[in-house]
Amino acid sequence: MSQLTIEKDIEFIKNQVNYLDTFQQRIFSALKDLKSVSYWKGVLGNELIYKDIDRWLKSYSTLKNHLSEKEVIDEGLKADLKKLPKLNFEKPLSTSEYLKSKGGFIRFLYVAVPFFRTNLNKKRVKEIENQLLRYKTWGNQLRKLSFQIERVYTEGI
Repeated sequence: MSQLTIEKDIEFIKNQVNYLDTFQQRIFSALKDLKSVSYWKGVLGNELIYKDIDRWLKSYSTLKNHLSEKEVIDEGLKADLKKLPKLNFEKPLSTSEYLKSKGGFIRFLYVAVPFFRTNLNKKRVKEIENQLLRYKTWGNQLRKLSFQIERVYTEGI
């Protein structure tokens, strides 16, 4: 069992769940900003949203590892925790690097045809959004499991 007392452990779990919620809200508000800017300019590769994503992933993995070490949880909860994946954010290439990897015709279309440029940028932002939506699902699952573990603690008191 963890070196923390039950009260401090419950407080730690609640803090990590709050961090998950806070960073998740910040990420999705930053995603709205990213959508409005990136549809025209493209993905720069150094967006501020990446810092919040890294913080969210760190909080997710900290809470997941902490809950996995608990000895008081039953086998069903342990199995559910093991089903949660280790998440890694796949940061997309900046638009300039992406265009360099494509041919000259794609670069020409990107520069000359605004419709092509906005569609390409929308697709690239959509890739980021799809990753974040998957992370949100796993984060919600982890939050539910942490509440179940917290309930095991409080029933034992």
